[in-house]
Amino acid sequence: MQNIIDYYTDSEDPCLGQYIRGHLYLEFALNKIIDRTYELVNLAFSAGVDFSDCSVFNDYCFSQENYGVEGILIELMGNTFSKLFYAIEATY
Repeated sequence: MQNIIDYYTDSEDPCLGQYIRGHLYLEFALNKIIDRTYELVNLAFSAGVDFSDCSVFNDYCFSQENYGVEGILIELMGNTFSKLFYAIEATY
């Protein structure tokens, strides 16, 4: 993989090399973001947060394909805030 990057970086078209490096970086970063959001969903579930669809935290591939980062974060934040709201409400 490094040889391909070096080839395009050192090629006659520097824009192509920058494009490929940028594309690979974004792909790597997106995978890390998806991994981290999936971790957070599992931590929230372990802490007692209820989710409307168990596939959000049970099936990594399904979550990635059907929810994406935005969908996972929406499920995570909405359900976590609901859990916190009900916990605070119960103390009054």
